[in-house]
Amino acid sequence: MVLLTALALPLAAQSLIVAYQNRGRYNEGIRTEPSTGPAGLELIAALVDYEEPSVTLPAKFCAQFYLPNQDEVDLTIREIKPVYFYWLDKVQPDSAWRRGAQNRFEWPTATVIRALNWESAPLTLDQLGAIVRVGRVNPGEVEQVAPVALYHSSPPASVNGYRFVFRPASQMRLIFQLFKGNSNTPVGTQEFRSVLADEPHEVAWNAQDWQDGWYRLVISGYTLSNNSRVDKILRFYHARKI
Repeated sequence: MVLLTALALPLAAQSLIVAYQNRGRYNEGIRTEPSTGPAGLELIAALVDYEEPSVTLPAKFCAQFYLPNQDEVDLTIREIKPVYFYWLDKVQPDSAWRRGAQNRFEWPTATVIRALNWESAPLTLDQLGAIVRVGRVNPGEVEQVAPVALYHSSPPASVNGYRFVFRPASQMRLIFQLFKGNSNTPVGTQEFRSVLADEPHEVAWNAQDWQDGWYRLVISGYTLSNNSRVDKILRFYHARKI
């Protein structure tokens, strides 16, 4: 018996294999990016700041997040800067997501990711972003999210930072202010005078000294073309210990 790998298949057959489709407990594949809401400032990733290097492609990738309250969970994993237009979503866990605990989802790289190697470089874990929306599937001006740790073998021992990645539909001037709980005094502020249109823009926060609890990231600004207001609020729960 001859076992054919994805690389040995004709291009048309290979395209069918990696096309976005149902994989059992989730959908995965390459697809033209769908619209995720009205044009504006799109949140494409909310990540725990953690990297786990690998010399070769691991057999699986993992996504882990803390869920503070029981509600609808929508996990999406995608490229931060699209090359292959890889997308994974509609995740159905083996058992219900657990409130007040770390939750993990893992998926094999052999199904799709191993075959994504025909561009200048193969797809790797550090090119992916992830976001968990809690209580809603579609983006909005006010959202609750659960930052995700992506890894292949060992999760981080603790959460020491976060990375939020946005993609603006037009060039913008933006201010990011971080607040703890219901406080009106920011614990941090970052200002960007010119954020490029249609390019991923990362905002990182060092969380080593943070107390566990609720935080909110308040984004305000305007488009540089016509001064249209930009306003968005992200609520998330910081749990230091994994």
